[in-house]
Amino acid sequence: MIFITGGCCQSKRSFAKKKFSLSDKDFTDGGACTFESAFSRRALCHFELFAARAARSGRDPIRLLEAGVTLNSGIIIIADEIGSGIVPEDKQLRADREAAGRAACAAAGLADTVYRVCCGIPMLIKGAVLF
Repeated sequence: MIFITGGCCQSKRSFAKKKFSLSDKDFTDGGACTFESAFSRRALCHFELFAARAARSGRDPIRLLEAGVTLNSGIIIIADEIGSGIVPEDKQLRADREAAGRAACAAAGLADTVYRVCCGIPMLIKGAVLF
């Protein structure tokens, strides 16, 4: 599994498309997909939204991640880093942020390769360089 993270609008998806020869049809949107279909394509974007939605529905996002990666070990998971900056005043938004952060940590731990993309520049932070 490959995990790509970075701030919002930092070209994570563009990097994944170019690096791994993906098209728009290869992506599942974690903010809108069903929990059952999340890991069915080559890539899952907006994993932070998937994790928050799962937690809000009473499901464990980390267990869903583990099950999904078991079914699709080659998946590319893309998540916005949302733990930096001002802590939301709203209790539910804080809980969403915590669920997303914990799930991102779990994804990074499970991943063979982790990239962080900042200003459109990918940085390999775990694993070997893939050509």
